[in-house]
Amino acid sequence: MGAWVKATDGTPTKQIISHDNGGYDRSLGIDYRGDSTGWSAFSGSGNVLGAYPVILNSWAFVAVVYDQNAQKVTLYVNGNTMSKSGILENGYTFLRIGSNPGFGEYFEGTIDDVFFYDEALTTAQLDNIMTNGVSPVPLPSSFVLLLTSILGFYGLRKFRCG
Repeated sequence: MGAWVKATDGTPTKQIISHDNGGYDRSLGIDYRGDSTGWSAFSGSGNVLGAYPVILNSWAFVAVVYDQNAQKVTLYVNGNTMSKSGILENGYTFLRIGSNPGFGEYFEGTIDDVFFYDEALTTAQLDNIMTNGVSPVPLPSSFVLLLTSILGFYGLRKFRCG
């Protein structure tokens, strides 16, 4: 999961994306419990992975990859990565963007182009998303929609008349 973010307040603790229910589950934000205060991610078992410095009012591309099979968490910030082993709990069955209200962790700034994947992305894939964005879900062309409508109408008419 990840996003383009522009923080207007770099004090910890702020959440960009979270489903943390208190068990140090998946969370991406600004924290002080990593190496220093900055962009960070929970890495399981009460540990925080990070932190890359937050430059206020400047866009940053931040992402975290949770690979449960490899028991590895990778934090990605503007093309830089750091990894740590970690096993994560289940967390909530929903995500929050920009906050974790149960802990008073509200992000201050702008969050854009949020993305989620159901597989562990490689650094090369994250580089591509940072450079080119996330491909939108393709919509059917107008021709396909028109053809589907005509065939549906013809089939409905034939069914009623025949």
